[in-house]
Amino acid sequence: MATAIFNKIDNQHAALSGELGFDNVVLLWKEGKKIIDEMSVVKLDCSELKKSGSTVMVLMLAYARYCRNQKKQLSFVNLPDYILEVAHVYGVDKFLVLNNG
Repeated sequence: MATAIFNKIDNQHAALSGELGFDNVVLLWKEGKKIIDEMSVVKLDCSELKKSGSTVMVLMLAYARYCRNQKKQLSFVNLPDYILEVAHVYGVDKFLVLNNG
């Protein structure tokens, strides 16, 4: 079973770490929404994500749509190279705010 965690760091920063899989993506979606609801600007640090296949892209797109609907700014920071590559291959890098630094 894959294990991943969505943690709030402060009022504008959160972190997604661990390994995502189909067995934990729904739980992370729910946990992340609760944390995002407490924030107006969300900078989501992904530096500690392990290889997670396409599941990570599904979750990122879901968070992006949720934040857009809630009128919240969301950016993904410190993305591992594999996530950037998957986003480019899927053609969604244009729709996500990706900041590798």
